[in-house]
Amino acid sequence: MIPPRPSRLVGRDREFQILDARLADTSAGAGSTTIIFGETGLGKTRLLDEFSDKAKTAGFRTLRGGCI
Repeated sequence: MIPPRPSRLVGRDREFQILDARLADTSAGAGSTTIIFGETGLGKTRLLDEFSDKAKTAGFRTLRGGCI
């Protein structure tokens, strides 16, 4: 059975603008690190999943870390 696809991500335009700018900087040769943090349930994982897919499509390798 194929898991259902998540619904469209809405309300994260500002966050995607920031992440898109970081991706553009990296494309231009100026790498960076971005930390995403917040309370449980705010959608951090979903935001990262969506952005990672976009970055991979653009030919980037993505790395993800976490802590308790």
